[in-house]
Amino acid sequence: MRNRHSIFVTRILVLLGVLSSCTAPLLKDITRVSSETKDVYRIKQTQKPPTIDGKADEPEWDTVEWRAIDHLWLLAQPSVEDFSGRVKMLWKGNVVYVLGEITDDVLSDTHKHPKQRYYKDDCFEIFIDEDNSGGDHERNENAYAYHCAIDGTNVVDMDNNGYPVLYNHHVKYKLNTIGTKTTWEFAVTVYNDSLKPVKRLKAGKIMGMSIAYCDNDGGQDRDCFMGWSEIDLDNKNVVYKDADYFVTVVLE
Repeated sequence: MRNRHSIFVTRILVLLGVLSSCTAPLLKDITRVSSETKDVYRIKQTQKPPTIDGKADEPEWDTVEWRAIDHLWLLAQPSVEDFSGRVKMLWKGNVVYVLGEITDDVLSDTHKHPKQRYYKDDCFEIFIDEDNSGGDHERNENAYAYHCAIDGTNVVDMDNNGYPVLYNHHVKYKLNTIGTKTTWEFAVTVYNDSLKPVKRLKAGKIMGMSIAYCDNDGGQDRDCFMGWSEIDLDNKNVVYKDADYFVTVVLE
């Protein structure tokens, strides 16, 4: 009887272990939404993808609320006239559509080579962590930090060796500037950490994302670095290397 009891207990423990391993990813996602991440952003599904032309005149965009890019991550707090920004998103298929509206008194691309000091020029940054795993992503594909230049073409991030590479096939975008206001419209194909595009996104999927903007007023370095979320650290410039500080997004 004692042997049979031992075998029974062992089998129960093994079963519990299997169940625990199967539910661990789900529990991790739930934990990141409810406690680790204070901020959750919900992305609405669209039935008709917007045209990427920098005009943002599709009625689908009117169904989504703006979110401000108003948190200082680095350097000096700009005046409202110098910089203000906001963003909204939609999704369909395996693409996240991002609409940015940036008011900036000076658009600057001082470093013309797309892979040299690209983060010191005016650029719109989109960070994405497809599986919401968090952690280091500075020199790997655990997450992506897409630096989108004002030329409307080049998208830069670092590879595994720390060298800048172009990810133009990941992100398609157009800009339209009227006065001091620039409309940025993006189609971001979602890639996983194996450098492969996700076949199809599904409602309920949880990802990590962040949005930021580098503002350069014509010099050799940026004047401020603004993000869409509060970073509760003394050194707030951590999103470029640590996906733990991304905002959790939920696809609706």
